[in-house]
Amino acid sequence: MTFGRLIVPILFAALLGGCGSAAILQKDSSGPGPDESVIVLGVKPDRFRLHLREGTYSADGVTVDRVWGRGAVINGAAQDGYLIAKAKAGQVLVVSDVFPEYGWSYGGCSENISLVFEVPKGQIAYVTDVEYQERDRELLVQYVNRVAEARQHVRANYPRLRQEVQQLSAQILPVRSKCNNGGAIFLPTRVIR
Repeated sequence: MTFGRLIVPILFAALLGGCGSAAILQKDSSGPGPDESVIVLGVKPDRFRLHLREGTYSADGVTVDRVWGRGAVINGAAQDGYLIAKAKAGQVLVVSDVFPEYGWSYGGCSENISLVFEVPKGQIAYVTDVEYQERDRELLVQYVNRVAEARQHVRANYPRLRQEVQQLSAQILPVRSKCNNGGAIFLPTRVIR
């Protein structure tokens, strides 16, 4: 097999590997272990795929770990309005990239602000609901607390998750990392109230 014929399947496999992470919870999954939590994040509309990467708090925001070859901790699109995944306790997670079904990519980088939270131990943790709206090459973001609806969704759709969904504390912080994600064009995000 020539190099040209070999590279196509390798690139195709790499692209498919970026479509979701093993962290995304299946509906028959069990609850979190003592060193992890189940993260519940409302995402409206469902057509947006999110990357949540590990970050580090700084004096004036958060820095995102964008090392080439290291993927997102959570990579997926919402199903029925929620992105539900497991993450290791103690990680600081940042919504680092937002990908609409079609069009531009939006990034939590280069002074844009983004959602940041620390993963607790052994909980089913609701972060918030995030509502996205694209307008004039800008992503408008609204954060709404709907913990009661999140609890109802988890009870109805994840029967093996028996713990009560807990409200998690999250922040909206400036991201101090540069946007360098393989040539993707990152456009600004703005919080609307």
